[in-house]
Amino acid sequence: MIKVLLSALLYFSLVFSVFAQKASKPIFGTYGEYSTRLTLNLDSTFELIEADPIFPYTFESYTNRGDWEVKGDTVILNPHLEKRLPRVSVREKSVQKDNDSISVTINYYLETYEKNEMSSRTPFYFELLSIYINKKKNYRNIVHVPQYRHCMFSSRLRKQIVIDSTKTFNFPRQDVYKLGVYSYGFEKAIEIKVNNTQANHYEITVIQPVDKERMPRSKKVIIKRRQAYYYEWNGKISSGIFSLSPLERLN
Repeated sequence: MIKVLLSALLYFSLVFSVFAQKASKPIFGTYGEYSTRLTLNLDSTFELIEADPIFPYTFESYTNRGDWEVKGDTVILNPHLEKRLPRVSVREKSVQKDNDSISVTINYYLETYEKNEMSSRTPFYFELLSIYINKKKNYRNIVHVPQYRHCMFSSRLRKQIVIDSTKTFNFPRQDVYKLGVYSYGFEKAIEIKVNNTQANHYEITVIQPVDKERMPRSKKVIIKRRQAYYYEWNGKISSGIFSLSPLERLN
């Protein structure tokens, strides 16, 4: 009786193993669309070709290679590399000036890494920086030159403020409890709580770290059937009905 049970158990184990192998499709292969192409190799290495992930408006293309691992339906590119995230700090001041306004000065620096070592930190001529006081709807889009969007699918860039060499602009006078900052390369807005709500001048410093080669660092990709959900919104990847267009499998 025991031999019969063991034989039956072995048989069903083999059958289940065969069906599992047939049901589980390998995720290695090439996925792509437009300017992005991701190849997952069988030896757990990858090749990624993509437009600049930090400053996409430059239309520059980068090619990188590295290692990948899989957890469930999620592939992680270079899981051993920690993400580099922008940093924001604020200095509060009370200065003698027109009490009907709050002035804000922006210092923006690009912190460049090469072969995993910081090589420079230099002032950066940013294209667009969004800043809000207390609530997101109380925002201003800070630019060096006026921005015009000609694509019919892009909304008009509202509330633009063009700054000069002083890098300073004004908000209407109000109590300030927090400042929010958002720009290219940010996963989401960074909010800073203010200590002195009656201050009338704020100096905001933004440090944007970038790898010169734009190497992906702990980049998550969700694989479902023949699609790779690569693009993020607010620092997250969605594979649901409202997700951004996935990369399609090409082989």
